[in-house]
Amino acid sequence: MTKVNTNVVDCGEHRFLQFNLWKDCNNNCEFCFYRGHKLLSNEKKISSINFVKERLLDLEESDFYNEIGFIGGEFFDNQIEDESVKKAFYKLFDILKDKRERGKLDRIYITTNLIFDSNRLLRPFLDYLKELNLLDITLLCTSYDLKYRFHNEKALQLWQTNMVELSKDYNTMIHTEIIVTQAFIDAVMKGTFNIEEFCEKYNTRIDYIEPSSGFYFYDKKECEKEVKDFFPKREDFLNFIQYTAIDNHWIDLTKFLSMRIRSDTLYCHLKGQWRKLEGRRSQYICPTLGLYNVTYENGYCDSKESMVEDVNAFLGSV
Repeated sequence: MTKVNTNVVDCGEHRFLQFNLWKDCNNNCEFCFYRGHKLLSNEKKISSINFVKERLLDLEESDFYNEIGFIGGEFFDNQIEDESVKKAFYKLFDILKDKRERGKLDRIYITTNLIFDSNRLLRPFLDYLKELNLLDITLLCTSYDLKYRFHNEKALQLWQTNMVELSKDYNTMIHTEIIVTQAFIDAVMKGTFNIEEFCEKYNTRIDYIEPSSGFYFYDKKECEKEVKDFFPKREDFLNFIQYTAIDNHWIDLTKFLSMRIRSDTLYCHLKGQWRKLEGRRSQYICPTLGLYNVTYENGYCDSKESMVEDVNAFLGSV
């Protein structure tokens, strides 16, 4: 394993360890880092889960963290339908049950796109978490956008239905990430998307993400050719901040584009080996991308100014 030589910062009450088990996903979003990745065999999935199991059972390491997260890819479309994979995946949460009983666990994060029939794999899994007395500290994390993620009306309706019914049936809030694209800004400013109504309808909290070219595209220009209206214009972004945060108080600028949603430490499988990435909350650019030796560009389509610094300037003026 190659260790990235940055320091873990003890964030007081919140020390977040995250595992990227695999890149398998059913949605193939045009802008996504995992677009086009080859699906893992069941044997490799179990190997990945067993690696995570070893890390969780290493109490000297895992007990430093009181928040544990799992990201894919996806887990609940068909990725854990094989019984041996599902059994191994569930075992991770048996370990977390013990961790909670020892007073070492306050929150579990599980990422899912919710574009599938939740009755097949997700609901039985949530029922299992309830049996383990873990459901009340589990936060499902999903994503939403207005242009790129939902390839047809059926996919959108699946997401909407899952958001409403899962929240009601399991009495839980589902966290939603939204990339601040030009398309999103236009919808909010034109009144076709209302932030308050969205949060109330789906009982959700929004975390806003800065758009980036990731590592599927070489740069912004190439990304913009394939993914229209992705990177925002600077003037439009500044007007959006004024309208949503200053005029209407829909957005909390102290948390907007914040690194607080990142884990302190991430284990991920890159180039055939597991890597441990630390100090992630203190870096604007995710260190995962640097391991690919590829271009990473974020921010505006028409300016080299920083979106984060522009937000900080707003904070300093109010």
